[in-house]
Amino acid sequence: MNFDKLEAYAKEIVDSPLDDVNKSKLTEQIITLISSEEFLFPIEKNALISKNTVSYIYKDNKTYPNLIEFISGLLHAQIPIGINDCKFGPGEIIVNASTMDEAYKKLCMSSNQLQKLINAKKGRS
Repeated sequence: MNFDKLEAYAKEIVDSPLDDVNKSKLTEQIITLISSEEFLFPIEKNALISKNTVSYIYKDNKTYPNLIEFISGLLHAQIPIGINDCKFGPGEIIVNASTMDEAYKKLCMSSNQLQKLINAKKGRS
């Protein structure tokens, strides 16, 4: 999964005055990419755990502000986007969990739920 491509597509939608047809096409491309089985947030293996909270940062210290803003707008959700015990933000993902194993399981479940919510928007953009 190429998150840089997702970020670029989202940036075009967020920053550019695209016409409805081009905006709709880009939105559908983003939804299709996020809905794919290969979708997985690019997180660093090492995470920070503190007081029942696990913080994951994206690989290479990247942030995805436009992608998160796009998803936020699509789902009509505030940033960070809360799904179950996870909060997806532009710089990190925060999971309410007491162990790394528990956090990773919750992250996977919440990521899957996020995909389902986004996929439900297919054709409605």
